[in-house]
Amino acid sequence: SIHSTHHVMGTTLLILLGVLILVYLWLKRNYSYWAKQGLPQPPPVFGFGSYLDVILMRNVPGLIYDKIYKDHSGHDAVGLYQFFTPELFLRSPELIKRVMASDFSSFHDNLIDVSVKYDPHFSKDPFIARGEEWKRYRARLVPTMSSTRMKEIYPLMKDVMNRLDAYLEASDNKIFDAKELATLFTMDNVSS
Repeated sequence: SIHSTHHVMGTTLLILLGVLILVYLWLKRNYSYWAKQGLPQPPPVFGFGSYLDVILMRNVPGLIYDKIYKDHSGHDAVGLYQFFTPELFLRSPELIKRVMASDFSSFHDNLIDVSVKYDPHFSKDPFIARGEEWKRYRARLVPTMSSTRMKEIYPLMKDVMNRLDAYLEASDNKIFDAKELATLFTMDNVSS
């Protein structure tokens, strides 16, 4: 009976060890996806990918992306992982333009899931929407984004940005309502 119990425990431990080894090998293979594609990647954290600092609230995604952008200045793209799923981080304006203009049909679905019920405006963002919704929103947006139109509005947007920058510099670190300021900034850009 004791011999039988030890045998069952030993078998259970061997099976558990085998499963752990298989999981480890799968994760290691998964986390080498971008290296196999010839792209640099910051070292992923086992089980968390590239976002452990975001999950632990030690940093915000924007600052993480800024660091990745600066750390990989000699590369057009960088490989990241959202938990176990590979993500492509584009640095090159030419690649971004290509994806946004001609190859977007291959890249339009993403991992961000926004509820139309709770955030009806953000869910219509062509960078967030998926499938047929993406096609509808992009079809509305593309005519307004021609290179001629962008060249026309860039100086106007730059002027609004310069005024915002001057306002913030003159505020001498006073507390202000960020939502109100963002709304005014957006309205100034839209009305320009």
